[in-house]
Formats: sequence, structure tokens, C-alpha cells
Amino acid sequence: MRDWIFRESFLVDNFLIFLDEKTNLFARYDIKNNRIHYEPQLKVFPENDAIEKYCVANSKIYAFLESGNKILKIDPAKGYEGYLAINSHKADWGNYAVIDDYNDSVIFFEKKTGKLKILSTNDVIEEYQLSKDIHIGCKTNSVLVMVDRFGRNLFEFDLKRLTWSNKKLQWDSTEEITYMEYFDNHLFLLNRKGDLCELDASEKYKTCNSFINPVGKSFTRFTISKERIIILPSLDEQICILDRNENKFTVFNDYPQDYKYVGNRNWSKFKGFNDIGEFRYYSMRSANYILKISKENGEICFIKPNVPTASEDLERLLISDGIVKESDVGIDNFVKYVLGKQ
Repeated sequence: MRDWIFRESFLVDNFLIFLDEKTNLFARYDIKNNRIHYEPQLKVFPENDAIEKYCVANSKIYAFLESGNKILKIDPAKGYEGYLAINSHKADWGNYAVIDDYNDSVIFFEKKTGKLKILSTNDVIEEYQLSKDIHIGCKTNSVLVMVDRFGRNLFEFDLKRLTWSNKKLQWDSTEEITYMEYFDNHLFLLNRKGDLCELDASEKYKTCNSFINPVGKSFTRFTISKERIIILPSLDEQICILDRNENKFTVFNDYPQDYKYVGNRNWSKFKGFNDIGEFRYYSMRSANYILKISKENGEICFIKPNVPTASEDLERLLISDGIVKESDVGIDNFVKYVLGKQ
């Protein structure tokens, strides 16, 4: 049975939908039944390009291509509808500081141009020139909050008033910021080394805590609960846990016995995720398990989904333009395929 890899996912009716990077076909993870199915109504992915990020808005799925030149439009019931040309000027390691939805519109910030763009429901794009220093961001209510590469400057864009401002931050990070998120009106910043900075939004983003990660290797995401912050690796393999009561880091080692990283060693181990209720589900970016984390208590759970059978793989591969390999469908199905071609 082959391994599955997907970097990003999106939610439709509490199902995780994703693009399988091996077959270039859409699939669905059914959380209730712990099973992955191919998604027949979503037609074969039409582009020879990876997807950087999905955004669901106005009952449509918008897929931003890694090349930065198009946004694909997908109807959850009918499949691919076409694309919008955006020419976002491809940047190294991510074209966008933030992609999110707001009032049925899609908002995205281009790092290369320093422009915030708002895509309305009638496919009209409004542009706002901000700063090319902006590196990463997130949305809280109707405000976009973004920072520069090392978290020394903070930028706010009010989506209601269409105004923006910036201020200096008091954090001496020498590593680039890889992720940021709000929790209980506090903004948390994570840098590449795994250090964290906590800012009080109610006090004009005054620094109230900073944490130096002693493991200090390569980290890219985190999930916050009231008691713990789970810090996930990028190129490294160690998961770190910050106890918020004792301000102490520990290393998580309780992986499943058959857990393995199967993706490219230069890929981030954990990238895309979706929140369903109190739980956060991380995509199978380079491993054979889906990671599930409780946002209530920080509990970690690894889920091994039931994947399509080899015959289902063969059926879907025949629809795509991909090459059928014995390693993908098993020797019996591969022999049937070869005999059927004769």
C-alpha cells in the first residue's frame, strides 16, 4: 500500500478535502469513519503546478498556485470552474504573507509586491499598496495583523475602514518568523529556531512573554491550548511542548511505532491544517499519519487513516494523466491493468 502526501486541505461539510500529490487527484478524509476516499465530483487537477494554499469563501474553493500566476476556482459539487490570472511575481518559499476569507471575499497579501489584494464575489480585485517588508500575517475579526521577517515591526490593516498602520515591536529575534496566531487576545509569534514571543493585543502589542526553545533547530507551526503550546518541526523531526504554567520546554517522543517520514527531506513536516470543533488536523505533508491536536488541552493524537484500496487507486489513476506503477496499485492490479491494455 502506497503512502499518501498532501500539504494543504480545506473543509467542506466537516470533511477534509485535499489534493493527493502522488496522483494529482482530489480526495476526502471522512473524520467520522477515519477513511480517505477519492472525490469523484472534483475533476482531475488541470495544472502542472503545486497548490500553495486553499481558501473557502462564498461557497467556492480558491486554490492559489505555487507559481503565483493563477487562482483556480473550484465548486465543491461540480469541480473545476476555471481560473483567475493574478501574476503575483513568484517569491522564494511562499508568495503570500496571508490568505484568508472576509465577508465572502478572498484577501491575500503578495510579499513580492507589498500589495494587499481583495477578491470580491464578482471576481474584481482591489489593491492596496502596503509594505514589501511584510513577511507573514493572520486575521483576527476584521483586522489583518502582519509582521516583517524577524518580527521587529507589526502592521495592521483594518478591513472595514480600509486603513493601515505600523509599529515597532520589542523582540530581539534573529531568526525569521514562520508562524503567528491569536489566542485569548494575545498574539504569539514563532521563529525558525522555535522561540516564541507573546504580545498583549489589548496593550498595543506590548511584549509580555518570550520563550527561548532549548532544542533550537527548525520549527514551522504551533497549536495553543490554555496549558500547552505544541511546536511542530519544519525540517527537523522533534516536536516540542511548552508548558504554559511552568514555562518549561519538553521534547515529545511518543510517536507510533510504525510512524515514518516519507516525503522529501527538504519539505516542512507539518504545514496545512484545518480546525474542526476543538481539534486541529494537520495534513500528511511528509508522513503516514494525520496529526490531531486538541485546542482545549493540547493533547496529541496520531491518526492512521484507512486509505483507498489498490483497485480504487487503479480506477482513479486511469482517469488521470498519471502513469500507473506497480508500486501504486499492487502486483495483482498492475497485471490486470497490463493485460487490459493488450
